[in-house]
Amino acid sequence: MGIKETPKAARAYLIYEQMGPKRSLAKLADQLIEQGRQNDGKTTAKKTLVRHLEEWSTKYHWQERVAAYDTLQHEQVRIQEEEAKAQDRERKLRREKRREILRERMEDENVTKMHDIKIAAMEVLLRKVKQDEKGVFGINAVLKTALDEIRLSLGAPTTIAEQHISGNVESINFAAAQADYAQYEKDHPLGNLNTIG
Repeated sequence: MGIKETPKAARAYLIYEQMGPKRSLAKLADQLIEQGRQNDGKTTAKKTLVRHLEEWSTKYHWQERVAAYDTLQHEQVRIQEEEAKAQDRERKLRREKRREILRERMEDENVTKMHDIKIAAMEVLLRKVKQDEKGVFGINAVLKTALDEIRLSLGAPTTIAEQHISGNVESINFAAAQADYAQYEKDHPLGNLNTIG
């Protein structure tokens, strides 16, 4: 490969190299003839030009050079594809990591919310127990009232609808049930717990 290429041969080789793996000297000849026609209107016979190109190809080792060029191009494409795949994997890993962080945050927030709800429930329960005059026998009503307040603060219903076999729907109003229970306790006092037993 030590022989220096002529400028004409070097220009022809660059065109040949850029033609890619499906290149041929005949295709190169066609392209050079078309360029000559466009540049100065002169044309060379294709057979003569192909013979010159074959001589240059042999003398300047075009086939070995284009094989090395094609190998290099192929390797560059392979490297680019591998880099693109590695970037895709990295993006997927980052996306998955972000999702995991969001999941953990949501779990932490849910635990915190549940903790806050438990504290609120205990505070309501303690307040109601302190306000309760009926002692142990009124604890059900206190719990019900505390739970109703918690449900209301969460936007949940405090009234439960029940469907009977006949198809009618009755609404059970716990507030009314509590009032009935309070009236029952007035009408039927249980007395002092200290006197039992």
